[in-house]
Amino acid sequence: MNIEAVIKKTVKETIKGVNEAINEAIEAGRKQAEQRPKNTYKATERRLHTLNDLKAKVEQDKAYLEDLKLHGLSRHSKDLVRFQKSGVRLDDGDIQEALVQDYVAQIAANQYAIDTVENAFKALEADEYYKVIEMRYFKRMSLGETGEKLHCDATTVWRNQRRLVERISVRIYGREAI
Repeated sequence: MNIEAVIKKTVKETIKGVNEAINEAIEAGRKQAEQRPKNTYKATERRLHTLNDLKAKVEQDKAYLEDLKLHGLSRHSKDLVRFQKSGVRLDDGDIQEALVQDYVAQIAANQYAIDTVENAFKALEADEYYKVIEMRYFKRMSLGETGEKLHCDATTVWRNQRRLVERISVRIYGREAI
């Protein structure tokens, strides 16, 4: 076998290894998302507080992915290092393919987390105090500001916020939240 055939075989094996690693990372992320935290109320609050940031991250990753597909690796040289192994030199096309798969997996995992929270939240739309969650977690309004908007006192806002977060928690974590 000549050196070129050995290199090609090594590259293909490396790409296969990268693909397997990406699939393992996706599976690990899914399993981690399914793990039940000890305090589901606080975990639900963290999810609600960070939902807008996670959406922004998905949009940022989508833009990066499009740029990577459009312009290749020339603008993304820092990513080359992740896929270099000692003694094996991958070509830019192989590295780009691995990066694309990596970003697609990250976007999918983050979108799954977003959809989970949004679906749990939307299921409460019929509740009279549904807007409390939006105002407190997404718009970051204080208890007083939320009470003014909803024409009730801060204690009513707090009590209904707690109740609704608990309901969202059950929709996300199931019986573990009870």
